[in-house]
Amino acid sequence: MTAAPTTIEVPDTRPARLRMPERLRRRPSAATIITVVVLTLACLYIFWQLRPDLLFRNTLPAGGDMGAHVWGPNYLKHHLLPHGRITGWAPSWYEGFPFPTFYFPLPTLAIALFSYLIPYGIAFKLVSVSGLIALPIAAYLFGRLSGVRFPGPALMGVAMVPFVFDRAWTIYGGNVASTLAGEFSFTISLCFGLVFLGMLARGLDTGRGRALTAGLLAATALSHVLPTVFVIVGALVIYLIGPLRGSRGRARLKYMATVLPVGFLLTGFWLVPIIFRTPYATDMGWEKLTQYTDNLFDKPPLWVLLLAGVGALSSIIYVRRTGIALVATGVIFAGIFRFEPQTRLWNARWLPFWYLCLYLLAAVAVAELALAIGTLLAKDPDRPWRGPAMAAPVLVALLALIVTGVPLRNQAVASHNLGLWRFIPLRSSKDTSFIPSWVQWNYTGYQGKQAWPEYHAVVQTMSKLPCGRAHWEYESNLDRYGTPMALMLLPYWTNGCIDSMEGLYFESSATTPYHFLNAAELSKAPSNPERNLPYKALDVADGVKHLQLMGVR
Repeated sequence: MTAAPTTIEVPDTRPARLRMPERLRRRPSAATIITVVVLTLACLYIFWQLRPDLLFRNTLPAGGDMGAHVWGPNYLKHHLLPHGRITGWAPSWYEGFPFPTFYFPLPTLAIALFSYLIPYGIAFKLVSVSGLIALPIAAYLFGRLSGVRFPGPALMGVAMVPFVFDRAWTIYGGNVASTLAGEFSFTISLCFGLVFLGMLARGLDTGRGRALTAGLLAATALSHVLPTVFVIVGALVIYLIGPLRGSRGRARLKYMATVLPVGFLLTGFWLVPIIFRTPYATDMGWEKLTQYTDNLFDKPPLWVLLLAGVGALSSIIYVRRTGIALVATGVIFAGIFRFEPQTRLWNARWLPFWYLCLYLLAAVAVAELALAIGTLLAKDPDRPWRGPAMAAPVLVALLALIVTGVPLRNQAVASHNLGLWRFIPLRSSKDTSFIPSWVQWNYTGYQGKQAWPEYHAVVQTMSKLPCGRAHWEYESNLDRYGTPMALMLLPYWTNGCIDSMEGLYFESSATTPYHFLNAAELSKAPSNPERNLPYKALDVADGVKHLQLMGVR
């Protein structure tokens, strides 16, 4: 009789720093695999729709405000960074203005730094879409860190696909259309902000991660101010719905009292000048939106509103902290949109946060429904069946691709069509998204426009003139160059020799009103974007005199 073989465990004698952590040696769970798959699919899908073939083409992006934004990082790279500065004086637009004192330095700095490694146009394009591609991951991290049960975090990430392709708004921020219009800093800030809220929610429970949480708040603020307001409101809501008394309450208060001030102190080099110099900024007089019902309840898809209602009710009934925070935060921003008086800040800019909360609450609803079905179908309610929870992220991801993909498919260029839709038995749809054409227009760049030879000839001619300020007549026909703002790039193309009287950052210069008054006198069809100015009709003689007063040659 032979002895049974024995297994002798040989101890791992390698140094601790060389051993693989236990959590990495474990096989990933089914929930982890599903989460990774659907998030990867969501991010790749968004990336694909943004045309990687154009993103990696070495052209300068055009289209709307984005076509003028390209001046900023280039100026930072060549005129400020060599002097060890991130902010400074820029003579390129109007009669000079502090840059980027009244705009957001982090995305601008990222583009400038990446352009040392890759061509400038490609660096700009990749940073401009980074927020959109990262938004599903940011939403997932918000849910996961704030304690939402699976499949909630995965569904929150997937919910960002229909959110970014929503066409109900085009310039307010957060979606693809707004990003292409120039609001890419907003989306980047929103990504940082969602992760900050998740870290804050976890930190209030554990006391950990103070430095990272403060750093995320600083990154949010340095990327855009509006998402910063959103996350501060969200942070206060998350704090207030938790324990406020006793040792737990004191620990939570201490966490808030350390993280929030440190986060803002990290932005002090930029934030303090804004606070003290805001009186010098120009108020463009954006007119308040008063179509409250239409913007709050008619623009979001009906299915989003219904699911968000279910998510809100279930969160309140079952006391889900994250869901309650989303309900309260969404209601607060809907209220701000409705009741904010006519001020310097346009009330429409608060709408994306209401829409975002609706989409996240819709994800909460689907997660709760999946968990409820699993409990109802289980033999033992204390041991719910995991099948519905496992299937929900996959099914919702496929539905999200179909719901967004059909309108995108109808406009996609033949060379960029995935070719997968013929395998899905769907009726043809008359719903056509404008997003593919916007993506193509922006990311083919100035050099890809049919009028590029003419535009290039104009720039070359201007570069041969003596240096000085140039005033050009606004007309919508300039859009054939890539954007009606194409001539704002004269200082970019001429390396600062020829400055443009008109620029993008209207609020940043104290001379903005005087420029637009001059433009009205020298244009047949002026834009007159600033409200409540005494604009005159076409009067070339007076216009030339006023330009001379402003130093235009």
